Amino acid sequence: MDLQKRLKSFLGGSTVQAESSITIDTGNTRENIDIKEIFQGWIFACTRAIGSAVAQSELKLYEEKGDDVSQITVHPILALLEKPNDLMYGHELLSLTEIHKDLFGNAFWYLGDVKIGKAPSSISILNPEDVKILLSKEYPKTIQGYKIGSGKGAFTAEPHQVIWHKHPNPFDQFNGKSILSGIKDWIYEDTYSTKYNKSFFENNAKLSGIMKTKKSLTSDALESLRKSFVQAFAGTKNAYAIGALPEGVEYEEMGQTRHEMDFSETSKQVRDKILAGFQVSKTVLGTAESDTNRATAEVAEYVFAKYNIKPRLDMLVRTLNATLVPMFGEGLYLWYVDPVPKDKASEMAQLTAGMAGQPVMSVNEARQRFFDLEPITNGDNVMTNFSNVPLGKPEEKKKQAKTVPMTQKTLKHAAKLEMTKELASVITSVSEKQKQMTKEKQQEVKGWTDDELDTIQKAMMTRLIPFETAFTREIKKFNEQQRDLIIENVKDDVEKKNMTGLKLKIQRSEVIDYKEQVEILIDMTTPLYAAITAQEGDAAAALIGSFFDPKTEAVSQAVKTTARLLAQEYNKETSKLVAEQVNAGIEAGESYDQISQRLKDTFEYMDEQRAELVSQTEVVRMSNLSNKIAYEQSGVVKTIKWYTATDERVCEYCGGMHDKSIDVKDVFFKKGDTFKGTEGGVIDLGYSDTDAPPLHPRCRCIIRPDEIDLGIE
Repeated sequence: MDLQKRLKSFLGGSTVQAESSITIDTGNTRENIDIKEIFQGWIFACTRAIGSAVAQSELKLYEEKGDDVSQITVHPILALLEKPNDLMYGHELLSLTEIHKDLFGNAFWYLGDVKIGKAPSSISILNPEDVKILLSKEYPKTIQGYKIGSGKGAFTAEPHQVIWHKHPNPFDQFNGKSILSGIKDWIYEDTYSTKYNKSFFENNAKLSGIMKTKKSLTSDALESLRKSFVQAFAGTKNAYAIGALPEGVEYEEMGQTRHEMDFSETSKQVRDKILAGFQVSKTVLGTAESDTNRATAEVAEYVFAKYNIKPRLDMLVRTLNATLVPMFGEGLYLWYVDPVPKDKASEMAQLTAGMAGQPVMSVNEARQRFFDLEPITNGDNVMTNFSNVPLGKPEEKKKQAKTVPMTQKTLKHAAKLEMTKELASVITSVSEKQKQMTKEKQQEVKGWTDDELDTIQKAMMTRLIPFETAFTREIKKFNEQQRDLIIENVKDDVEKKNMTGLKLKIQRSEVIDYKEQVEILIDMTTPLYAAITAQEGDAAAALIGSFFDPKTEAVSQAVKTTARLLAQEYNKETSKLVAEQVNAGIEAGESYDQISQRLKDTFEYMDEQRAELVSQTEVVRMSNLSNKIAYEQSGVVKTIKWYTATDERVCEYCGGMHDKSIDVKDVFFKKGDTFKGTEGGVIDLGYSDTDAPPLHPRCRCIIRPDEIDLGIE
């Protein structure tokens, strides 16, 4: 029985649907107000603030193996949460999730037609109004599926294909409780006051008046007079116009009642009630009164983060750890970076104050905890406040002298020693494994068909997708900070019309410290290069039954060199683009705002085009380079071949490189070489030595083992 038929039987049973409107009791009547209608004003401001705060929070992935827990920085689930679908980025998904929960009580993620035991490739957020929860007829009730949409386009999804986020409802476990439903009376007051204010200003912010005449007029004449008066003088378009009345007609303006004069204060009270319902302060929204200072603002941010955002993140990751994460394997879990600002001064005071006023932290502990500084000599002893003598009895000092204090540094050293022992054991095991390789393995590798090699190439490209996503993200982060810094640095010269000085800075590449920028980009990309090397080197070694050691000097040098080359070339090109745009703005006599816009447009191009191009190219470069190192490490691969994907997309350059063989320790091209394509095109290889593909941006080529010598007769 297919999915549609299997779930059709539940349609006649119990269903639960999210609220699309709330009922407001006005005293004499009950009024239904559409949620879309009230999603404005303070409700919009509150939900936006909450959604943005959650979206800006950083989620981290960890893997648990026995007692060991390690963070994973590159993984398909992180890539999925970063770009859940073609129309949305991760921050939009998280923001909308919280907004839906606040407005409707529920938020639904649809994982597509994913099978049980498989990981999803996309996440779509559904309109809660379009989702019905299908419940079993028998007790206790269970969720049998979800009906999505209505009419001919409706379909049903299995429970594992939908992730349901909700605000807990004490009265109904199968329907979330929206914040709106808890503050509906206050929403009515806000809606009423908004409509009143609108009407007030549409009538020129003037109270109604009375027209008087001694003449006897018919009802029609009176109505005609009133309409003509309103048309001539009412509304903002007629503000301060000079009026004229018919002979014998007088206009008397009515005074403002006490109720009307208090209306503004009532509106503020309603606002405060709505903000309280969402647990958002005026300070967080940027609408606080003038008596707010930095101290009170920091308190407000602290309270907002601790009592509103943190519980939401906690609920979010626990839901994902129970539903989404297990689809990607065992031992994985997500957690969040604590959004609550640290009160370091208070924490320091608490940690350093012990009994009788004595400190409980050593200097080195404090240096590491609060300032991330290296330990100093004699910094592991806890000192008294007055005598600068280590605490404890003399005999205890002798015992301490015989042992090494377990500081952060010594703990790392101990861990390193243990890791070395473990690595030695692994290497020994692998060596034994390598001795067992036979001539059959050699023949298998040498006998790979084009189809098999295509499969290897495609598998590599698939493995690299998460790295491409992460690399692009880091490049964009770098672009953003660099853009803001450059725009700020040109401001003073442009506003002071010091164009000569600015031109000189541009010419000398001094508008920003590019040397510093190179180091920043190196720091951002090195962990990614290292992760690619570890994964792809291991994959290449596995193809020939060997072992890859990511901790060798060759690997370290390859990562460092590649990261530095990219950082230097990337910043060199950025400097050129910035110079072109600033000089063009100067020549055109543009203002600071206009030059700033030029720079923003330039960096927008870099985000949309250059970031992805660089990421794809560099990820392939590091992957192939790690393959080459793995083959060299094996000791059995003597030569390698350039392999080009055998499809219609092969370019004239890569086509000419197909099956080119070199010694595993050699390079295909030296820096400065030129290469002619099969159709006459020329590439100047001035970037670096070409140890392995890519030959050009977005190159898909790989290298493969060619001659293998197992040392077996």
